[in-house]
Formats: sequence, structure tokens, C-alpha cells
Amino acid sequence: DESRHRQNVNLWMKYILCFEMLEMETVLHLVEQVWETVKEIASQVAASSGSEEGTANNQLPRLAWDDIGSLLCRVLLSEAPTMRKLGLYRFLSGDTGVEVTVPKAKPVADTSDEGEENDSTAFMRQPESKGNIKPSALTPAVVQPAPLSIVSVAFVLDVVMRSFDYIVGTKVGINMQIEEGGGYKSVSIADLLSSFLSSYTTMLASSTMEDTRLSEFVNRVFGSELLQSHKSRSVLLFYRSVATALDTIASTADDESSLNMEPESIQATIRSIRSIFSSGGAPKSMQERLKLDLALVLKNSTPWKKVDASLVLQILALYPPSEEGLLMMDNEPTEETPQSMARSAIGTWLLGLGDGTWATNAASACASAFVLGQLLPFGEMDIMSGVNAAEREIGMAISILCSLSGNGSELLWPAVFKGLQSVVLTVDSSTPGFCKANRSMILLEFGCKEGILSGMGNGDLIMDKSKQYMMPPPPHIESLLSNAVQFILSQVMSMSTTLFETNGGSNESSGSTRSSTSNSASSYIAILIGQLRVLHLAYPSSVTLSQAVDSMLEDCVNSLAT
Repeated sequence: DESRHRQNVNLWMKYILCFEMLEMETVLHLVEQVWETVKEIASQVAASSGSEEGTANNQLPRLAWDDIGSLLCRVLLSEAPTMRKLGLYRFLSGDTGVEVTVPKAKPVADTSDEGEENDSTAFMRQPESKGNIKPSALTPAVVQPAPLSIVSVAFVLDVVMRSFDYIVGTKVGINMQIEEGGGYKSVSIADLLSSFLSSYTTMLASSTMEDTRLSEFVNRVFGSELLQSHKSRSVLLFYRSVATALDTIASTADDESSLNMEPESIQATIRSIRSIFSSGGAPKSMQERLKLDLALVLKNSTPWKKVDASLVLQILALYPPSEEGLLMMDNEPTEETPQSMARSAIGTWLLGLGDGTWATNAASACASAFVLGQLLPFGEMDIMSGVNAAEREIGMAISILCSLSGNGSELLWPAVFKGLQSVVLTVDSSTPGFCKANRSMILLEFGCKEGILSGMGNGDLIMDKSKQYMMPPPPHIESLLSNAVQFILSQVMSMSTTLFETNGGSNESSGSTRSSTSNSASSYIAILIGQLRVLHLAYPSSVTLSQAVDSMLEDCVNSLAT
């Protein structure tokens, strides 16, 4: 007991000396003297963490991981960027006594010669060099590192990742110049952190089902708070490291995933992602990578048993169809892109929701409810108010739901026919027929973009015996396309008349009012012309669509001529 008490006192003295050094010193070569002692402290804390022996009232308490974490915070959260950078390099390189990689089976080393050195009561160890940062600068004493599992989720998120985000974009940079072999080499802190996060995720995933740390960690990494408080470059690295690790684990694991993604957290994350994208905080390529990583996490999580259809549609709306989808439909598939991989991952996640049949059952029901106006969180709007982005987004998400659920054509056609089975020429939004036709038109547009309603490979178009010419669509499809074209053209004429009256001499509206009305009308006309173009690409053999396009071009030429 006396010997154990003396060891504990020595350990606390070393801890206090290291704490004072890291708290007060700002000179790098002086801070470098601490790491070997920190390594020894972490090793002894890990060795005693599994002991069940209590502490007497008159004895010092045992050091725990929280104490080690507090010690490392002196450097990792220092106000000096150079200190943070050094602390990150040492921690992520394993120089602080924590094993930063997934442990593997290793042969037992012969440590008989180093026994006395490991039990030394020396409170500080002097490194080989004061000036240069060297990977081998620490005394090569045999010290068993603390396992990665000892590191808390809060420490990784609130200290390590926060410290890295702090130095991103600063003058100190994220590369470390290390002296080696008489020269210098550059070591990327970003690469070290990525490897660490992958190892940490793998370690959490290999824990027992009762251990909820994996869910806590991933929910916080992909939570709205981290998105709002960290730089886009940092978020991209965090997402990529964790999502890739989860996908790799899932591809080799036989057991079910223990990762539970909270619906409330995902909903808040979607709002934050939309805010970042709309503010221009992330370029297009970065947006696609972030959405891919989110899709991979959802794919490798435990499927929700109670499904919120509204939340599922919000998630699907993040993955719109490719603008080039119709043009590439009859070509050979190209190499995988982040967008295509994300859609594949989201499809896998979608098919696992509920009891496995939720997507198929919900797709047709959502499509019909959308056409009838039962899925809209707002009232009907007059077409002169401009493009209703929320309504189009819901329609797009429903089309994606039908597409990923399986036989999308059978799921979507009934809803499309609900609003376009008869000719609708009115543009009065108070008319029920107009509202239904408008929403059916949205489903038809995005269904064609998804390739589930077009005649290209879906049985709606038939090749003749020579396989050189496409036969016209079936009569019921041609009739629906005729109704859709007339509905589009009636709105185009109405909006064109409004633009003429707004800019005409008889209109006494103020300049700002005319400008707002003109912008709204122009954006709506662009949507209508886009719908006509999509239908023409989807049904190239339709006589109705060809005549409508030719007629519009002729009218445009005549207008320019006069």
C-alpha cells in the first residue's frame, strides 16, 4: 500500500509539473520537453482505469481520462495557433500516450531492460533536441500507450476537432515541417486528423450494442451545431472521414448497425445545410460531397421503424435529378459521380424504412395527396406571385420517392392523370382544376427528369420492325401530353399578356412594382418553357409536342419580324 501510495504521489507531481508547463509556456522547444512525461502519465492512467480498488480518505484520488484531457486542452485550446498546431501534431501522431489507431495484435515486447526506466520517479524528461520538431525526439522508453477507447466523445468533438478548425485558414497553416534524415518533410495535420477520425469511428463501431457512444458521436458530427460553428473545409474533412469509415465497416460487418440517427437531429441538419448552400458558403463540388457523406451515414444507420413522411421528403429534396439526365438517358452510363453514389445510398436507406415496404406504400399515397393539395403547408397562390419553390420541391421529392421505390411509372402515373386527364385552360388559381393540373404537371416534369415517365425505355414508346423509327406514344399518353401542352401554353399566353400590360403605357404602377411583377412573371415563364422542353426530350416522337414546339418557334420568329 505504501508503495502504491508513493507511485500515486509521484504521478500527481508529474501531472502538476506538466500542467504548469503547458499552461504557462509559449516557447515551442520548452513545451516539447513535456510530451514523454505526458505519455507516461497517460499510460499509467490507462493501466489503473480498470482497477476496482478504492481510494482511502487520506490518499490522493487517482488520475482519470478527464484529467489527461484537461492537461491536453492547455495546448490544443491555446490562444496561440502555433501551440495548437504543435499539440495537434503530437496528439495525432501518438506522442501523448494515446494510441491513435485501431489496435492490432502485436507480439509481446521484451521490456526487462527498461523496467527501471519505466518506474523512474524523474518528473520531467529532456528531449534530444530543443530547436527542431522531430518525430523521434522523444526518449524511446517502452511505455504501453493508452487505448483509443479511453478518449471521450466530448474531447474529440469539443477539443480536437475544434482545435483543427481554429488553425484552418490561418497563417500557421495545416502542414508541419518535420526534420528527418538531415532534411525536412511536410506532414499534413488534415491527413493525420482524417486517419484518427476513421480509427475512432471504427473503434466505436466495434463496441457492444449497449454502448451508445457511436450514435452520440455521429449525431453530433452530422448535427446542425457543428455545421454552423465550423468552417466548410473542416466540415468536409469531418464528414468524409466518418462517413467513409462507416461505409467500410458496413461492407465487412455481418451484424446489424448499432448507429441510430435521431430524426430531430437530421431535420435540424437539413435546415443548416440549406442555409449554407443558399448563402454561397460552399461551392458546388463541396455541396455534392457533403450530401454524399450524409447519404452514406443514413444508409449505414439503423432504419427508422416509425417514419415521418414529411422528413423523408425533406431529405430526398436534397438529391434532385441531374440536369443532364434526359440527355444522357439513351447513352451508355458514365463513371460514378458523387451525385449518382449519393442517390444509390439514399435509395438503399429508403427501401429499409419501416418494415421494408414503407417506401412503396407511401409513394403512390403521397403523389395522390400532393395533387389533391393535402401535402401543402400553405394556401393556394396566384400564378402572378411567381414560382412557388416549396410546391415544386415537394413535387420533386415525391417523384424521387417513386423513382427509388421500385416501379416508379406505376406509382406516379395515376396521380398525374388526376389533374391532366382533361383540358384545363383557366389560369385562375382559385379554380380547383387549375391547382390539380399545376401539381400534376410538376409530377410529370420531374417524373420525366427521373426517367420513370418518359418513353425512353419505359414501354411508352415502341420501335417499328426496322428499329429505325419510334412509334408515337399510346393514345392515352398522347391525349395527356396534349392536355399538358395546352395547359402550359395557356399560362404562357396569360403571363405574356401580363408582362405587356405591366410595361405598357396604360399601366400606372410604380417602377418597383413593375420590376417585381416583371421578374415574377419572367421566372414563371422560364419554368413553363422548361417544362415544355422536358416533355419534348422525354417524348421525342409525340406529334402534339412537336407541333407545339414548332408553333412557338414560328410565333417567336413572326414577333421578331414585326
